[in-house]
Amino acid sequence: MMGDEQRAADQELTVPAMLRRAVALFGEREAVVTLDQRTTFAQLDQASRRVAGQLVVGGIGKGSRVGAQLSYGADWLVAFLAAVRLGAIFVPLSTAYKPAELRKTARHADLALLISPKTMFGATRVGYLEEAFPGLRAQPAGRLRLLEAPYLRAIWIGGRADETWATPASLESVPAARHQRHDDGLPVVDELLDQMESEVTPADLALSIYTSGTTAEPKGVVHSHGALARKAIAQMGKGRAGPEDRVFCGMPFFWVGGLVQGVLRGLQSGCMLLCLEKPDPEPALDLMEREQATHVIGWPGVTGPILSHPTRAGRDIPALAVPARPRAGLGMTETLAGFTGSAGLTPPTGEERGAWMGRLIDGMELKVVDPDTGEEVVHGTSGAILVRGSHLMAGLHKHEREETFSADGWYDTGDKGHLAGADLFFEGRYKEMIKTSGNNVAPPEVEGVLESFPEIAEAHVLGVPDEGRGEIVAAAVVPAPGWVIDPGELGEKVRAELSNYKVPRRIVVIPAADLPTLPNGKPDRLAIRRLLDGG
Repeated sequence: MMGDEQRAADQELTVPAMLRRAVALFGEREAVVTLDQRTTFAQLDQASRRVAGQLVVGGIGKGSRVGAQLSYGADWLVAFLAAVRLGAIFVPLSTAYKPAELRKTARHADLALLISPKTMFGATRVGYLEEAFPGLRAQPAGRLRLLEAPYLRAIWIGGRADETWATPASLESVPAARHQRHDDGLPVVDELLDQMESEVTPADLALSIYTSGTTAEPKGVVHSHGALARKAIAQMGKGRAGPEDRVFCGMPFFWVGGLVQGVLRGLQSGCMLLCLEKPDPEPALDLMEREQATHVIGWPGVTGPILSHPTRAGRDIPALAVPARPRAGLGMTETLAGFTGSAGLTPPTGEERGAWMGRLIDGMELKVVDPDTGEEVVHGTSGAILVRGSHLMAGLHKHEREETFSADGWYDTGDKGHLAGADLFFEGRYKEMIKTSGNNVAPPEVEGVLESFPEIAEAHVLGVPDEGRGEIVAAAVVPAPGWVIDPGELGEKVRAELSNYKVPRRIVVIPAADLPTLPNGKPDRLAIRRLLDGG
């Protein structure tokens, strides 16, 4: 047994164990630093234990589903660690959600508790939450009964909460208060929490991340403690960061990239995470310069404006002193980010260089099969990419295993590619997922919103190539009889319902008689894509 397998055998594979290890090795080192707050690993442990005690008092236990809509930083980590250390399933929620998206996801996720800050991005969240859950205003704190979110029993609001439905809570990194024994002789909360934490196992579910699937329904990707711990160990095996490193995070923690490359990397390696509520270019550069950042992670849509900002010139930032080496890899939420990588490898030359995704990482298996027969193809032949292994999700929330995996445990990624020896080459998607600036967008979700408007008879949403974003969301819409559609106004209506990255950046109005169709009468999506791409 060698490498990542040996390290996994030497370490208890749960997130609470990762935290205990981090405190033992790096306790007084700073784990998270923002422009105005510094938090050590020991303080994360103390604060998350205090909040976990509050969760226990609130009836949260193993298997309870705790949602949090927080920006990246210490508060996010405290909420995450508090939930998983007592066996609850943490459900990170996008801060880009519009109220309707939050309502839909909270219901699908079966949330028992929702944690929210009082303000975010300079605006109060109270009105936002009341719009997301229309029945909220008439509810008492801690005793919610909402038809639109039937399992939701409480909403914790950071800081003071004046609303009758809100339970005040604090996620701040302050010393944990010891819970006193009650006169009734029952065990104190601290003792109960110790026993609950001791029952968390690698097989227990720890996390449910929501991402866009190929349908209009939310897609909850569920991972176990063991998968999270093994992924963290695999990252350390690549030598990407150590205790002396300071990593600027341009990826939100509520998506898998920030979770894996930020949160898990920090717990395992002891590196410092540099975070902002919103990674605007100049404050980001200020923070990186002040803390002498050694690494920068983020999607091009975030890091591009930072790296091209006029004030970058002349700044002393180690992470920006040497041009970053492009890394190749293929991954997804279902595999906790990359299942292939290129660390330590020399990319091929020639026209296939851009399609090269590196090689399979430890702990994962891969095969390429004929999409029609399911039979494995010879190397060099295109086919569907299937994966399985220790970093693969436990499943999809509310989907039976047979819907998700083959009988022998393989998962169809929806990607097309081929193998050449140990190297994987990516050729595109079999499924019509749009990838824009690192974000997944499911066309049926956007089409459903567009077709809910009375002026739209049909909507066809596709991705078209874009140099800066990879793809942009584009829509061809057929007006209902008697309606005239203004694309700009239509885009704003969609923006009120969906996260900004899902809003079509290009809208083309096509009369019903001019919509391209196939001989069977169905829409010709290839021809529609050419129209949207200007071809």
